[in-house]
Amino acid sequence: MDPQSPSTAPEIARAFSAIPRVFTAPGSVAADIKAGLAWWPGLVVLIVLTLLAGILLYPLQRDLMILDVGSGQMEGAQLDEGGGLPAPLRWSLIGGTIGGPLLGLPAVLLIVSFFYWLALMITFGGAPYRRLFTLTTYTSFIGIAYQLINTLYLRFAGLELNSMKDLQSSSLEFSLGALVSGEGFLANFLDQIGVFPLWTLWVFIGGAALLMERRRSAVTPPIVVVFLIGSVVAAFFTTLGSRFGG
Repeated sequence: MDPQSPSTAPEIARAFSAIPRVFTAPGSVAADIKAGLAWWPGLVVLIVLTLLAGILLYPLQRDLMILDVGSGQMEGAQLDEGGGLPAPLRWSLIGGTIGGPLLGLPAVLLIVSFFYWLALMITFGGAPYRRLFTLTTYTSFIGIAYQLINTLYLRFAGLELNSMKDLQSSSLEFSLGALVSGEGFLANFLDQIGVFPLWTLWVFIGGAALLMERRRSAVTPPIVVVFLIGSVVAAFFTTLGSRFGG
């Protein structure tokens, strides 16, 4: 039987129990992954939590987009007869809320784990991609924790928001981006260097060291290089998107 495809209740329970242990005992999660912990329970819960965050934020995003369209900030868009979003924008927002978790999230996990695998493969001549994907999946719960906290804050803190730009600028800041005023590539790059991404990186490095049977200091350089390149790419597209969006 494939050790990565558990069919018994105890094995599935162990996979679900790994989710809180990522925060409290990450070493035990890495040990379980090395022993064949299944990736799919973690992915299912990640998708559900991301969907939940999107659904909670959807009414606020919809109302702010209505304000943007009504004030002329979205060039060429007009409100419908009832004062709501035009159908293309409405379905685009709904599609992002649902499609992001269902399609985008798994794709991102596959791509991120691939580049970590590639870096470790080049450095050491071999790496277990499937287990690195599982590790990427479970360590992603640290980032999802921030997303949920930030969503609850934006949704229920009673903030005065007047546009979609306010939604971004009013998000909780746990990154170096808080030290830089204004917008631009540097600010967007520093936004990637925060408490939760660095926490995720630290846990991932520890897990990768166990999976690779290497010292933490040995696996750190290639993983950090991939992390920094990913941060640069994310900052570039964020900057490009904000400028394109006006």
